[in-house]
This record gives sequence, structure tokens and C-alpha cells, in this order.
Amino acid sequence: MYHESRRLPTYVHKTTVFRPATECARADTESTTTGSQNMTQRVSTLIAVIVATTAGIAAAGGPLYVNANLNSGTDTGLSWEDAFQGSDGLRRAIAVATAGTEIWVAQGVYKPTTTTNRFSAFELKNNVQIYGGFDGTESSLQQRDIAGNETILSGDLNGNDLGGGGFTENSYQVVDGNQTNASARLDGFTITGGNANHPNIMTDQVGGGIVFLDGSNPTIANCRVTGNRATFGGGACYMRASSPLMINCMFDNNIGGNFGGAFDCFNQSSPTLNDCQFLNNTAFRAGGVEFFGNCNPTLNRCLFKDNTAAGGGAIGGAMYIAQGGVARLNDCVFENNSARNGGGIYNELASPRITRAIFDGNFTTGTGGQGGAMYNINASPQIVDSLFVNNMARLGGAIRNLTNSNAQLTNVTIVNNEATGTGTGGGLSNAGGSPTVRSSILWNNSDNNGTGTGAQISDTGSSNSNVRYSDVQGGWTGTGVNNINEDPQFVDAANGNYRFSGMSPCADAGDPFFNPAAGATDLDGQQRELCSGIDMGAYESGDGDPDCDGVVDLLDIDAFNMCVTGPDNGPVTNGCLMFDFDGDDDIDFADASGLWTVVTE
Repeated sequence: MYHESRRLPTYVHKTTVFRPATECARADTESTTTGSQNMTQRVSTLIAVIVATTAGIAAAGGPLYVNANLNSGTDTGLSWEDAFQGSDGLRRAIAVATAGTEIWVAQGVYKPTTTTNRFSAFELKNNVQIYGGFDGTESSLQQRDIAGNETILSGDLNGNDLGGGGFTENSYQVVDGNQTNASARLDGFTITGGNANHPNIMTDQVGGGIVFLDGSNPTIANCRVTGNRATFGGGACYMRASSPLMINCMFDNNIGGNFGGAFDCFNQSSPTLNDCQFLNNTAFRAGGVEFFGNCNPTLNRCLFKDNTAAGGGAIGGAMYIAQGGVARLNDCVFENNSARNGGGIYNELASPRITRAIFDGNFTTGTGGQGGAMYNINASPQIVDSLFVNNMARLGGAIRNLTNSNAQLTNVTIVNNEATGTGTGGGLSNAGGSPTVRSSILWNNSDNNGTGTGAQISDTGSSNSNVRYSDVQGGWTGTGVNNINEDPQFVDAANGNYRFSGMSPCADAGDPFFNPAAGATDLDGQQRELCSGIDMGAYESGDGDPDCDGVVDLLDIDAFNMCVTGPDNGPVTNGCLMFDFDGDDDIDFADASGLWTVVTE
């Protein structure tokens, strides 16, 4: 539900005033003797020349060098030997950097100020790329070692966080990305120690690690954002009407206060997140990430693990999506996240598109928890080629659909989920929502009545699930066509392998009237339809007919022999996956018996 309290005032961009040395010297001379005036003027002139030279080098395209641990050289940033020094070396480098400059930063700890001014932050610049992870000897960007040379941007101004000194003096935000576009880049840093807890200024109650407001779209890559906090929202990052690109970043152990342990995204923010991880973040609502107010994010290959929504809100353990917009989640994993409702994802008045996702071991807290993996209210997500396994709640071990929530599930495997209530749907629990289930498998989900049909899909009130060409344990007798009640014959369910061979009753038994999009793939990334038809469930099994002539014969056996890799020789390519009859991602002679059973005489 929309809350007026989420409206933030217009942001006033904070600008750190860089005072050239000549200005500082001018102030000093007003209270000194004539002799000291002359000396100060000479020093000021020399420093001004150095700053001007540094700016000229930056404008010419050469890197600026920063090394907090250096205690020799000219402190001009013109080489590793003369790199900007000290904990404020990076701040000074950014101040003089001009368009086209790269800043190379050696391992060490850097702070946005040498004072106790909590409003200080590292301010990104358009057309300036800042790279960390160097040891101070490299001559090319490719030589840096981000993991081996940790480069820390810290808001811990007194340096006392680890000693239990508290966070009261920390910067409100560590990185300020406001008013920047994709040409501004921060790459290869650990960002920590932000504490956005201002008692009165709303914009300093958000984004303890990074803040993006009103059209800010920089690039953040290869960064770890950890140990930051905010009282309003977004312990690691807050964005409003902004769409940054984030690549290969980790957001862990951040505290988001009311909204979004890691991210609080608001008002048409549409970030793109590629290969990012969200681990152990907490907030009252949205332990991991919140998208609120017509946001259209795209997440590719992201992991959400051990995030928690706790307290009064306690909804959306990994993610909360609300108030319009279309979130697109591709190849993402949600594991062991928790909340009172929606242990994995909580959708409200928003309908995300979820493709090739895994929801594993998410759960709800409290006695009345709903939707172990997903909770939908006035929300109709489209879920394709995905796996829900080992999730738990009192109602809807995997998915809970309420008012006007008509989720569409296509090629989804829902297995081994548990509802702890009686007759409450271990797989799908619907009360006012009527999902469409197509080419899917619901098997071994349980509630207090056992593992019968009602434990797989529970419809109460006005709910009326439409199930087509799916395998439902106990047999589906409600609305739908061509459903079966047969053991899917998973390869090794006990050890989490829910693939099956071409001999399974689910092979080629999916909806023949549903045409997957061009290039569509299953949860393994292999072609969705292999020759004969679409399988049920998240995985597409092989049928041993690579030439797709409808006959498995000696020509196909020749192709099999070319695909044999022997035991434990690594994953196989899509062209050979149809011979992986035992589903172990390795084509060997153990698959030969499976092939022979489908050979046509």
C-alpha cells in the first residue's frame, strides 16, 4: 500500500568544496608576518603549479595514481611513485580529474574527508572512471588483482567501527553518484561504514553505502558493498528515479531500517543488475531489495541468499515489488531467505516476469506465515522454466496467491515444498487468486493432510486454478485438460536433481499448443523444445534424436558416440544434451542404455 511517508523532498546535491592551495595560503597570510607571507606565497605558487599540471595530465588522458600507503614522492598523482597519498588521496584525485580521466587506486583505506564532517562522500563524476585493486606497480588495467588488493572506501571517519566504537560519527553516505550518467564508473572497491541516520534530513536517512537520486545512472562494477546502514531505506544503496548499471557486485550484511536491507529503489528507478549477489541483508520490509513505485528493473544471474525481513513489516525476505512497473528477473537464485509473508518475493500491485529462477529453502516466520517462496496480492507474475523446492510456510509452502492474483506458471517444477497448516497447499495455495499452470510438475508437496492433490494445489473461496498438460500428484480434477498423475522419475530427487530422462512420462508431454519464444531455453540453458515436443517441468530432457527425423536409429547412435566425453569430463554442450539420459551433465556410456531403449528397430 502506498504511504505518503515514502515521498522524499527534492534532493539538494551536496558538493564538497575543493579549496585550491592558493586560497588556503591566502587565508593563512592574513595573520602572519611579512616574511612568512613571502614563504607561504612561494609554497602556494608551487602547489598551484602542481595542481594545474596534474589537471593537465588528466585532461590529456593519462591515469591519475592514488596510493594511501605511499610516504614519498611529490603527491601529484602523475605516476605510482608520485601518487596522491594518504586516506584523502582519492578525494583529491577526483577533485582534479577532468573528462576522460582514469583514476587508478592502490590497496588501502580511503575516506571522503580527514575531518569529522558526516556529510562528506566520494562524489562520482561524468566521464571519469575510478578503478581499485592495484598494488601500486601496474602498467595496465588488466594487471590489477581486485581480490588480492582490497581497496576500501570507508565512511568510518574515526576508524573505530571494528573496535566497538559505534557508528555515530560515520559518513551519512560513502559514495554519492548523483547527477551522473553511464560514463561515470566505480570499479573494484569495497564500500563500507556508511550510516544514513540523520534525525531530520530525509535524504541523509537513505543509502548508507551509495545514493543515486533523480536521473543518476552511473556504472558500478566489481564492488563489494558491506556493513552499511540506513534508518529509512537502502542500507547498501538507495535510488530514486535513477537507473544505474551494476555488474558483478556483492551487497552483504547491510541494514536498511524500514525499507530494503540492501536496496531501496523508488519512483521509476530501473537499474540493471548483472551477476550480483545479495547476502545477509536485513530490513523491516524487503530484507534484500525493494522496488516501489513503477520501477522496471532487470536482474540477470543474481543470487539472493540469507536475507531477512523482520519486525513489524516483515514482508519480502529477498525482494518486495510493489505499485506498478515490470521487474524482469532472469536466471536468478533465491535461497534461504525469510519473512513473515513472502520468504522469497512479495509482489503487490506488480507483476514481474521471472525466467529460469530457482527458489530453494525460503521460509516464513511466525505462526501464520504465507508464501514460503512467493506471496502475491493483486499481482500476477509470469513464471517460466523455474524450480521451487524445499520452501516452507503455514499457507502456500511455495506460492500463496490472494486477491486478483492470477499467476501464470509455464514449465515450472514445484516439488518438496511444505505447508505446516492443515489443507493449506504445500505447492500452490490460492484464496482469491486463480493461477494458470501449464506444462508443469507439482509433486511431493505436503501439508498436514499429506501429499494428495490438495497439498499440490489448494483452491479456496473464488479461486479456480486452470491446469493444462501438467503432472499433479493425486490427479487434478479441476479446470484444465490433459493432466497426468504419474511419478516424474526424477534422476535423483534426494540429492536435488529434478531432471529426468526421455523415459519419464513428463517427457514430450507438455502443452503442444504453446509455442515458446524463439531461442527459449530451459533451466539448464538448453533448447526448450527438442524435436518431439515440450517436456513438463523446468528441465527439457533429451530423446536421442539429434537429426530430428522422428526416428532414433543407427545414425543417431553415431552422433552419440561423438558426444561421449567419458566420466566426469565436465559439462556438455547443447548439441549433446539430448543424450544425457541420466541427467548428470556428462555424456558417457552410462547413457548408452537409455539411448538403446528408444532406438527404433
